[in-house]
Amino acid sequence: VVLGSLTWGVLAAAGLSALLATYGNVTTYIRLTGGAYLLWLAYKSFKSALRAQVKPSRAKVSGAGASGWRFFG
Repeated sequence: VVLGSLTWGVLAAAGLSALLATYGNVTTYIRLTGGAYLLWLAYKSFKSALRAQVKPSRAKVSGAGASGWRFFG
C-alpha cells in the first residue's frame, strides 16, 4: 500500500510538473485572475461593512454627520 501510494504521488507530481511546464502562461493567467477575484471580494466585503455599520445617535457623537471613513479612523 505504501509503495503504491508513493508511486501514485510521484506520477501525479510528474504529471502536474509537465502540465505547468507546458502551460506556464495559462497558470499565470489563472493566478492573476484569482488574485483579482480576491481583491474584488475584499472590496465588496469592505463596502458592505460600511453600509451595515450602526449609525450612532447625534447626541453621542461629536461632529454629527461624519462620514463612514471618519468612524473607521
